[in-house]
Amino acid sequence: MASESSGFPSPRTASAFERRMVAVGIACAVLVGAMAARLFSLTVVSGGEQRAIAEGRLDRSTLLPTVRGSILDRKGRELARSVPSYDLAVFYPAISGAWVDERALAAARRDAGRAAWNRMGPSERGERIAERQRALAAELDAVLAEACVAAELSRDELAARMGEVRTQVEKKANAVWEARLDIERAKYGEEAEDRFEARPIAEQGEPHVIATQLPARAAFALRKLADAHPGIIEVQDSTRRVYPWDTARIEFDRAWLPTPLRGAPVTIDLAGVADHVVGTVREEVWREDLDRRPFRTVGTAGDVATDLGGYRPGRDMIGARGLERTYEDRLRGARGRLGRRLDTNEEQRTEPARGEDLELTIDIALQARVQAVFDPRVGLAVAQQWHYGWNADGTPKPVPLGLDAPLNGAVVVLDIDTGEVLSMASWPTVAAGAEYARPERLLRTPELNRALEAPYPPGSLIKPIVYVSAVRAGAADRDVEIDCNG
Repeated sequence: MASESSGFPSPRTASAFERRMVAVGIACAVLVGAMAARLFSLTVVSGGEQRAIAEGRLDRSTLLPTVRGSILDRKGRELARSVPSYDLAVFYPAISGAWVDERALAAARRDAGRAAWNRMGPSERGERIAERQRALAAELDAVLAEACVAAELSRDELAARMGEVRTQVEKKANAVWEARLDIERAKYGEEAEDRFEARPIAEQGEPHVIATQLPARAAFALRKLADAHPGIIEVQDSTRRVYPWDTARIEFDRAWLPTPLRGAPVTIDLAGVADHVVGTVREEVWREDLDRRPFRTVGTAGDVATDLGGYRPGRDMIGARGLERTYEDRLRGARGRLGRRLDTNEEQRTEPARGEDLELTIDIALQARVQAVFDPRVGLAVAQQWHYGWNADGTPKPVPLGLDAPLNGAVVVLDIDTGEVLSMASWPTVAAGAEYARPERLLRTPELNRALEAPYPPGSLIKPIVYVSAVRAGAADRDVEIDCNG
């Protein structure tokens, strides 16, 4: 006969034990099921996306500068070319302020140690972080102040340029996030809002050019500063645009001029030779540039495509007017890229593509001589009494502009056999207009290329065309003589 001390559990005790085991088993099953579901989500549902994120963290990419194509005249003389230079770039976290916040948190945790940090409450952690933020903000401000001195920028200019970059990058990030959220909505419906994470786009971790065309001495000082304070600024190899024929000196022989203007030869120093034709470049990247040819675009499937010839927020070299603008895409070229894997140290290099050279029919030496005709000392492009004549009694007729007032005009020289344009001069030039006071600049519109863009009555140029038409129509004979007095 068994007793209570026989060593076997009572039915009541066994039942309670079994219930506990079942509960533990169910809890384990739920936990394992949740882990399995999460694993399935990470590996099957969003495995490709997660792998791409992980792979992206192992990749480091550096852009290599390209060289803008040259503009040449008909004899191969360079009218515009690019020469080596340097740019100052500021990393986006330093622009947005994230550099201070991220480093303050990391420094506070590192200084306290893991165990002590885990024991701290939110208030103490906040105090430690705020202390580091003040020190790092002062460091950032000092670095940017020193960079301004080296780059010859005012703090206001720097702040304005960084503000432009931040606005452009934030707008791009919002567009990318919205596109990615649309993709998530198509996959998961209403759950997409809870699942979506606005991960930083590439531009939010990259340096953005703030100042261009830095001399070597400034670049050297800025590189030392960048090495001493990582993650704030970067000096990038670049180019600047020069125009070797922008100025010229012409010895002008006035012996062949109309009798009232003849005189001794004069030496004329010209500025802005062919500047209406060749044009110039600008540094500012406008919203239209980013919309027309962005550096990165996000496809409908969330994939990111890169155009190495595209535009990025910040500073760049972009055709502003003339042929520099008209042939921007041909002259521009494309950057290269150097990629490196952090786990294997393997490198992949895409070489930069130099921009195309542009060869013109213009003869720049002839262009300079033609532009010299507009110099006031020559007398052809200023108001003269004989332009208006004299009355029958010999008194001079009124000159509305006043004697010797400068005149606007244009001259085009063509090769009769080929129709090629050998010279296209417009006066005043853009360079001359830069010296005018604002009222005169508004009145004379030096930016206008009068050979192409200004509407003028045809004047005497139309007379041969009218004569030929009249002969063909039988309204005039080839031998007729017409006394033209105007």
